[in-house]
Amino acid sequence: MAAATRGGDVRGVNFHSDRGSEYGYRRFRRACRRLGAFPSMGRVGSCFDNAVSEAFNSVLKVEDVHRHTFATRAEARIRIATWGVPR
Repeated sequence: MAAATRGGDVRGVNFHSDRGSEYGYRRFRRACRRLGAFPSMGRVGSCFDNAVSEAFNSVLKVEDVHRHTFATRAEARIRIATWGVPR
């Protein structure tokens, strides 16, 4: 949804989430339909739902975040948002 907020095209995107209550709300499902995205929820207790995200976050932390001291949250956000982007 952040991509759509920033002007990105999310039509056809499968928006997969955990079973958090916010993702079951009618308002969220309507927003997905309006943007052309497809809401999707994993099965209860499925350890595979977050495997890719967890692996990505682990690599990000090991290779970058834990090697730097950030003066502000804004500095950390910029660094994380641009991590892995070719310069």
